[in-house]
Amino acid sequence: MCEYIFEYLNSFTMEDYPNMEWSTCFLTKAVKQIKPLKVYNNFKEKRLQLIKDQKDKTGVYCLVNLINGNTYVGSSVNLAVRMRNYLNTSFLKNKKNINMPIVKALLKYGQDNFAVLIVEYVDVKNLTLRETHYITKFLPYYNVLKQGYSSIGYKHTEATKQMLSELAKNRIHSDKTKALISRALVGENNPFYNKNHSVESKLRMIEANSAYPVYI
Repeated sequence: MCEYIFEYLNSFTMEDYPNMEWSTCFLTKAVKQIKPLKVYNNFKEKRLQLIKDQKDKTGVYCLVNLINGNTYVGSSVNLAVRMRNYLNTSFLKNKKNINMPIVKALLKYGQDNFAVLIVEYVDVKNLTLRETHYITKFLPYYNVLKQGYSSIGYKHTEATKQMLSELAKNRIHSDKTKALISRALVGENNPFYNKNHSVESKLRMIEANSAYPVYI
């Protein structure tokens, strides 16, 4: 029944099937699309196991809202630390974080109405590229930035702006459009092009209490 409804989603609403276990449907759909390495079907209930499993792990993750099916793709150099932050109400309500769509959703629906998917473990040097890959592939609803890095202090080129504008307006893209978006974010258009950071600088940027995550 889940598969049938999702195939013809425009013809159905949740009210049409009030007894349907929608959380199972949304999670099943996300797992089928993303094919994650690990699935935690209840963020709050599985938090201890999740944090234990992901200690010192670097990778890409996905949060799935089990109420409405909306998703968020992110990455972290320490997945366990990132998950602890999402479980910390004080962290979520901090003025630097509270305006992020995923934070608003966690506060509104509660962590027990989210599932966590561990999408991929990645070497830190490829983390941004892999996060961007999944964001452009699945176009998650809660992602404001459609690429895997912070835009703070960075001015996009006109070509990049055009590509990102198209990405923001449309939820489905052709392979040609995706290729153009990808090309707009590499080489000189990348904010870290021709720049090098010391190990100390990298650690400071990772640990900095920023309004947005900073990825090296």
